[in-house]
Amino acid sequence: MRATVAAEVEALTRMEVAVYHADGTLRLRGPVLAVTQRGEALRGSEWALQGLELVIHPALYEGGPTRRRLHRASLGASPHRARDD
Repeated sequence: MRATVAAEVEALTRMEVAVYHADGTLRLRGPVLAVTQRGEALRGSEWALQGLELVIHPALYEGGPTRRRLHRASLGASPHRARDD
């Protein structure tokens, strides 16, 4: 189970999200998940991963300007947003 989860997290840290302008030019690009911190413990003579601190790309939870306006109008300010524009 641990190896399966580790492989999935590794794949998500390699996968990128890209946002384009309406004219097709690249606006921004970055990893879906980024590792900010790793926790390891010594098991026998080897270091084993105990945990990761991950951040999700802001484009995946902030949305665009139109989506933010609609979201605020229908549901109020989302508690899941990292910052308020």
